[in-house]
Amino acid sequence: MGGYDTRYCMRIAPGEATKACRQVGAHRKEKQRNGTEFVRKEYQKVYNRLRGRKNRGIISVDEWNRQVATAQGLKESAIKGAISDTELSQRFAKM
Repeated sequence: MGGYDTRYCMRIAPGEATKACRQVGAHRKEKQRNGTEFVRKEYQKVYNRLRGRKNRGIISVDEWNRQVATAQGLKESAIKGAISDTELSQRFAKM
């Protein structure tokens, strides 16, 4: 509550014998972020590429919306682990 993040409390962390949440919270958060960092970077590249095409008039707004929705679906699938990073890269390259 009130902006308090339980990852950084002073109690013993779940799954740890002697370390407090404060000692392991940042490491767990970074590990969690690194698992999806590749996916986010790849999605951002595709999004920027599509936005540039839309701004230059190469694709219509409707086409842009459809392709961005497809890219978002692929991103969510990759974050959940349904598709691998290489498959994600291949599918994004086709967009």
